[in-house]
Amino acid sequence: MDLGARHQVAGSPLALGVSVVNIGPGMKFLNQRDPLPLTLAVGAAYRLGGVFNLALDVRREVNDKRTEIGIGTEYAVLSSLSLRVGYASQSARTSGSGGGAGLGINTRRFRADYTFTPFGQLGNVQRVSLGARWCTLVRAGARW
Repeated sequence: MDLGARHQVAGSPLALGVSVVNIGPGMKFLNQRDPLPLTLAVGAAYRLGGVFNLALDVRREVNDKRTEIGIGTEYAVLSSLSLRVGYASQSARTSGSGGGAGLGINTRRFRADYTFTPFGQLGNVQRVSLGARWCTLVRAGARW
């Protein structure tokens, strides 16, 4: 199970977030149980001029006693197209550069994201995610 929360600081271009990922008893095979890679993360994003975001996050892998720091930027070329670039500190698992780039397409109902990250001797990682908004919540007359 994963849990997370995001808070937009009122009257400010600052957003804060926190997450706990891989909560659970671990995986079991026969008589052996291995823990899930429990990860705690906190992050912040700051919007400049309405089209440029700066982001920072810190992730702690509890079982491996490893901490990583990531920084990134996002530039909204158009209202529905964003370009992204970022860097994550080296982890003991990878020998990649730590850098990555991507783009996102976002409409009122649909979203598509693509990222490219070098992964050392294992080659490159390319990720695609697709999303759809099925309903719009209304609270006190304001759309969410």
